[in-house]
Amino acid sequence: MTGSRMIDTNCKGLACCTRAILPGMVARGRGHVIDLGSVAAAYPYPGGNAYGGTKALEQHIIPVLTRAAAGAGRPAPRVIVTVPVRV
Repeated sequence: MTGSRMIDTNCKGLACCTRAILPGMVARGRGHVIDLGSVAAAYPYPGGNAYGGTKALEQHIIPVLTRAAAGAGRPAPRVIVTVPVRV
């Protein structure tokens, strides 16, 4: 997968989907956003710069989007970032 396509999928796609579901969660005053992260966000590997970079952004953008959507004084939906690791 090219770096551009990875950004479209892991960053832009995630932001668009999160923005689409947040208003309903905020209106109800509850909800969970679950993100499937990657250890590559913190531990880069050769040839994985684009992937690791998009996963790092992913782990930071969801909490920012949820807080912004909730606004001041309103509870934000919970954000859970799971990071599967190889055992």
